[in-house]
Amino acid sequence: MADNENDPNEDEDINSSSDNNNQVNEQKNVELTEEQRRQRAIEVGKLFEDKEDLIKARAEREKKKREDIIELQSGVKFTIAEVERIVTVEPQPYCPLFPYDEPFYKELYRLYYPDRDYKEYPKPHYVGKLTKELIYNRFEKSVFIALDHLNPLIKGRCRARRLFQHLNGDGQADVVRFRDNTIEVAQPIPDGESYAFRKKMWEIHKVPYQLKIFENND
Repeated sequence: MADNENDPNEDEDINSSSDNNNQVNEQKNVELTEEQRRQRAIEVGKLFEDKEDLIKARAEREKKKREDIIELQSGVKFTIAEVERIVTVEPQPYCPLFPYDEPFYKELYRLYYPDRDYKEYPKPHYVGKLTKELIYNRFEKSVFIALDHLNPLIKGRCRARRLFQHLNGDGQADVVRFRDNTIEVAQPIPDGESYAFRKKMWEIHKVPYQLKIFENND
């Protein structure tokens, strides 16, 4: 009867599936020859070599980029590596480098504003200019450019942080050294003799100055 007959297509599907399974099992059981294993090892090793070459090439490009000379419209030339030597993108925790028990501002006021309290706040704009000239301009020009970019003036008057907070330990140590140089030169100078002070700073530490800056310090 028809119900007892097998579908010939059904037998073919079963046989085909069985043949495929046998082929897969046979492929799994095939062992690689010594030459094939050696060739595969060479290919794997080549992949690792290629990856290492890419890493080295990328590192060389980054190094070259950091050593390329950048020239600004002002004529200032510098490299990223020079700036990164002491400048940090992330601000460092605040630790006062110009506390009032260090007579940096006391000496500046004695020379420039002898009739005013050196602890006054806010201080005259010119005091900030003096700090820049006596401290930050003693770094390479590129350093102040980087600091000014990372911590710009707000409305042309103040900054969110102290400039030295974007200097690492070496940079902050230089700030302290420049501060102490300034105090040492200033202390023997008579009250109000700002010109004599700047002249001496130039003679000893090559800190430049202009005569016109003594005309109006307000």
